[in-house]
Amino acid sequence: MKGSNDETQLDKQLAPEEVQIDQILIFTTEEISMSYTGETKNHSDIIIDNIFAFQEAMDIMRNDEDQEPQTVDECRKMNDWPKWKEIEHSSNGILVHQSTYIGKVLKRFYMDKSHPINSPIVVRSLEVNKNPFRRKEENEELFDPKVSYLNAIGALMYLANCTRPDIAFFVNLLARYSSVLTKRHWNEIKYVLQYLRGTSDVGLYYLKESKSQLIGYVYAGYLLDLYKTRSQMRYIFTYGGMIISWKSVKQTMVATSSNHSEILTIHESKS
Repeated sequence: MKGSNDETQLDKQLAPEEVQIDQILIFTTEEISMSYTGETKNHSDIIIDNIFAFQEAMDIMRNDEDQEPQTVDECRKMNDWPKWKEIEHSSNGILVHQSTYIGKVLKRFYMDKSHPINSPIVVRSLEVNKNPFRRKEENEELFDPKVSYLNAIGALMYLANCTRPDIAFFVNLLARYSSVLTKRHWNEIKYVLQYLRGTSDVGLYYLKESKSQLIGYVYAGYLLDLYKTRSQMRYIFTYGGMIISWKSVKQTMVATSSNHSEILTIHESKS
């Protein structure tokens, strides 16, 4: 206890006063080059927070901050490892899934006893009036518990980014309606949850031995968002037949044709 008090007193003696030192500007005319962008920045644009720098230095000196894990074995020793992923070993490889986390998500939204389905989304209709993903109509009521919708989107995004690339497109599609959502959109969330209930043990399987071959697949959905004239970009990369990278997002640029949309998708997938 004495050592702890001494460290506290030392912190008070060495710590800069917040009233006197708020931020320090570095005035110089020298330039530095940002290698990852090729742009040049002036030192006068750099702001150093003296309080933050001091605290970080003290944490390093004490070595009391948790170190980032560097290997899989170190990750397994972390307290939150069971909440993140589950790994099942076999003679040919490993299966990475998140069935425990999916079960908790289903209970959170009272969908743990729902009827499982084999598709994460309802087939979209070509008729605008029957499309469940159409914009809010003039006399249509907004869905009240917006927080629940945002929580569901966050939980589904976590799954889509970690072990469930099969729901990445649907989650990205539903996330577009977070600000102006209706009961139709909440029903689509429940469809995805019902799909997860029937496929909770689905995950990524990695073989112990495989061919060293990298293959990429890209897809461009031209004008998938008719209201904002945006196309959808999707890609997936496999190594030795195993999925290692995937993404499904709406393109930021307006494609003038399906060919233009495909070129943008190829460019984004390479970056």
